[in-house]
Amino acid sequence: MKNKLLFLVTIASVLTLCGCNNNHTSDVIKGGYSEEVITFSKEDGPHYIGGYTQGQEITGVLDYQYAKAFYLNYYGNDVLMISIDAIGLSSDYVAKIRKGINYKCPVNVMSTHTHAGIDTLGLWGKTGFDGKNKAFNDRLVKLAVKAGNDAINNALEGKLTYGKIKTEGILRDSREPYIYDENIYQLKFIPINGANTRMMFFGAHAESLRGDNTLLSADFPSVIAKNIKEKTGDNFIFFNGAIGGLIMTKIFDDQDNINNMKITGDKISEYLLNIEEEEIKTGNLKYVNVKFKVQLDNVIYRYYKFLGILNNKTTRNIFTGKYYFHTELSILKISNLYFGLIPGEIFPELVTGGSFINPNVSHKNPDTLKDIASRYNIDNLIIVGLANDEIGYIVPPSDYVLDKDYPYLKTKDDEFGENHYEETNSPSIDAAYKVAKYFEKACNKISR
Repeated sequence: MKNKLLFLVTIASVLTLCGCNNNHTSDVIKGGYSEEVITFSKEDGPHYIGGYTQGQEITGVLDYQYAKAFYLNYYGNDVLMISIDAIGLSSDYVAKIRKGINYKCPVNVMSTHTHAGIDTLGLWGKTGFDGKNKAFNDRLVKLAVKAGNDAINNALEGKLTYGKIKTEGILRDSREPYIYDENIYQLKFIPINGANTRMMFFGAHAESLRGDNTLLSADFPSVIAKNIKEKTGDNFIFFNGAIGGLIMTKIFDDQDNINNMKITGDKISEYLLNIEEEEIKTGNLKYVNVKFKVQLDNVIYRYYKFLGILNNKTTRNIFTGKYYFHTELSILKISNLYFGLIPGEIFPELVTGGSFINPNVSHKNPDTLKDIASRYNIDNLIIVGLANDEIGYIVPPSDYVLDKDYPYLKTKDDEFGENHYEETNSPSIDAAYKVAKYFEKACNKISR
């Protein structure tokens, strides 16, 4: 009897530690939030800024990067969403974070794509050398795991609201066709007590500090978080969207980059605070994930993989000699809202369509994600970029232009004078086709 009692106590302890003590009944909505500041130590060696110039070390701190997590249990089904202020995370670091979560549910890790954060991909060290700082990346994983586990354990009953608002004069596109989503989408969880949590979905490169900056920062999302906390007391999480083609915010102060970031954050905050919300009461939560491979033609990426700089899982076909990135995409359904989680920086025209600058080239574009979704009666599609991996730019095949002599090594101007920088940071022309193909598989699975 004593052994049986000890066994039952042990099982109860394990269930409590893994977060299984949450009451996952089908008639309530529960949510939990947690955040961790990701500090760094100069004693760990150089810390390079990820996103602009290679070999540029951080010279000071404007604000720190964060790992923020939100756990949602929606009428019995659940998901964990973790947002990290980083240029991007490859799939191996996402796997490490997932492994550390002590509760079984879908875990998704997104990057805000700040261009003023510490290099987490390794691409911005000195030429030919890994730009990642292992101690920092290990700390990032540890803190992301802590934020995720705490969010699960902090879960309280509450209600969920949704709203969106169209911005004006905030965004710009650096490459034709000038297509981007000007909408801010917001999910807000309102617990029975404690602070609300606002989740903002908005497609813009977090680089309002611009290329001359050498200070560590989460960029404009940090300004929004501060504004929201001061004005409402709410928690704030930023999720990026379809930002391929260098979708970014406009310059509001071309003399003072810090003030430019503040103005940018203030303008976006004002829109966010004026969103009209509706409570979400019906439907269910459903999640599907599909794994796939993208052909890796980019010689720089392959060279960096050979040097151990890139950590994305890669294999080579022994018969064709071709290399492939292994990656994934997902769709999260909450009531009638569908969030497409894409593993890179997809061009908005591959999502919504529109004109293309080179319509007569030999490569035909795949169906847009919205057209694919509509075939499965999915209307409210919100794209979340840099989700669970960073494979680079996902470029429309009809506008995929490489330098003839030095493909992927040099940027190329096309006949219209348009610069094709993004191709040098893309795995291959295959990426757009594979994302469309497997997005359709995900749509098919989630609509059943």
